[in-house]
Amino acid sequence: MKKVLITVVLAVLLLSALGAVSEKGFVETSRDGKLENGDILKVEFLGVDTPTISYGEFDVAVFYMEYWSSVEGGVEIASKLFIPVGEAPPEGWPAKVWLHGFGGPGFDFWNWPFQGNDWRRRGYSAGMAFACHGFVCISPWLPGAGPSQPFATYSPFSLERNAQCAYDAFRAFKNLPEYFKEHRDLSKRANIDVRIDFSRQVMSTNCISSPTLIYFASKMEENKDVKISCLIADTFLPSVAYLSHYIVPYSLECNPLVASASFALWAGPVYCLADYENWDMKLFFTEKAIELFNTPIDTPVGKLPLMRSAQLEPLDKSDVAYPLYKAVEEDLGRKPTSIDILNWTFTEEIRKFLYYDTLEDLLQDAFYRKYFANCDPFFEENIDPFKIDIPLLVVGNGDNESKHGMPSPDERWHLIGEPRIETLRSWGWDVRVFHECGVKTTSMIESKGHAWVMQELKKVLYPVEITKPREKRLYIMDKEIMPLPVSTLVVGKITIETSTYPGEGVEKVEFYVDDTLKYTDEEEPYDWLWNEFAIGKHEIKVVAYDINGNRTDDTLQVKILSI
Repeated sequence: MKKVLITVVLAVLLLSALGAVSEKGFVETSRDGKLENGDILKVEFLGVDTPTISYGEFDVAVFYMEYWSSVEGGVEIASKLFIPVGEAPPEGWPAKVWLHGFGGPGFDFWNWPFQGNDWRRRGYSAGMAFACHGFVCISPWLPGAGPSQPFATYSPFSLERNAQCAYDAFRAFKNLPEYFKEHRDLSKRANIDVRIDFSRQVMSTNCISSPTLIYFASKMEENKDVKISCLIADTFLPSVAYLSHYIVPYSLECNPLVASASFALWAGPVYCLADYENWDMKLFFTEKAIELFNTPIDTPVGKLPLMRSAQLEPLDKSDVAYPLYKAVEEDLGRKPTSIDILNWTFTEEIRKFLYYDTLEDLLQDAFYRKYFANCDPFFEENIDPFKIDIPLLVVGNGDNESKHGMPSPDERWHLIGEPRIETLRSWGWDVRVFHECGVKTTSMIESKGHAWVMQELKKVLYPVEITKPREKRLYIMDKEIMPLPVSTLVVGKITIETSTYPGEGVEKVEFYVDDTLKYTDEEEPYDWLWNEFAIGKHEIKVVAYDINGNRTDDTLQVKILSI
């Protein structure tokens, strides 16, 4: 009996050290000892979904995951993890991190718990749209948003910690293969092959996270352990200065209730930033507005201040718009105008942002420079211009339908998006844009923008590709005969054909068999006839060089019988 008891105790200790799996597919690793950035703390299997894009190639396994980040000395970051179902390509899946838009400080607290039936919400579309095309994707809740720590401290304009959260998500990618190897039951249950191509990684943001994307790019030299191949920006709009100068003034011409929603949406990020930085709220808001914003509200996660608990987007879903309107109405004893609501909410220092004649005047405002310049990295006044050597893909929403008297997405694109793109191009950035007036689009759903992004990513991530022979095909004497359920089979000679997408112009393409150089082609079309004795399994590799000496490659495993 004593031996049995000792055995049980040892087994329990071992499971505690290695992590245990519940019936729901939940895995938690030990937190003893020092944690490193990107260490995976917890994984829970949520389910497998079919592609959300009609031309998607893979079903997708979805997980809830927590990883360790150095934000504020060390916190747990919650995320959704998306992995294509099936066998990974020989080099592994490319990887993508996506940072969410705003929604409101409390947008996620009304969908608690996040592993329940509501997990197809924040980050789901962005993850599925790319995972069904063969990307492993992490969609984290930014620090203080949803279940991410520090709890209820989300601040979309706190760029340093948000960018750090993203860098540590890429470090989490490095730990995934070993993690799933140690927890094979999760891999088997989801039918996934967790191999990742760390040379092909993409950073992506939506809307209010655009400033974080620029800040992230500015820190790439300091984070050389993370290799980024491409940046993507959806709804490339937010800038404190541009919103204040071009967008918010429209609210003054709107229905007062719509104006309340617009002012609340403007107030939300300011409130979050002031709260996070521990600034005096009286610098930004009137005492009456502060009292309203701090009204305790019961939520699924406990009592929170009204503003911290609030959803603010879309405007007609705002949790603050009606309370704000009613508070001004009761205080004035009459129905308020939009100007009344503006004056009741914001201090003069904030209100004057709306009335500068030029954007340049606003950028020189002392109050703006003290409190907002650091979170507005689109202007040379606020950041030293810098160049990156990877492309930025921007999807501009061309929807020209105006709602509630506010500018349409297409108008906002022209007011805010285009000027910032020209700024980045003047710094030497390679910015590629998809925008069509009247076309409602984003890279996160099936649309022209998504199709364009996938096409551009193929050029960026796979500038050279073996187009013949193709995977899982039978070839006899250089002719494709039929598809196969397994690997490519070649009988007789075969022409190795390639397609190239030169960024700076292809100088040459080398052809290898089992790492032995067979041929170098310096003129288009880049191909080579493999016509020599060969039997069994071999690896074909092509390596393309551009005029700057940069190289990229593609490989294919084949079985061949050529005598």
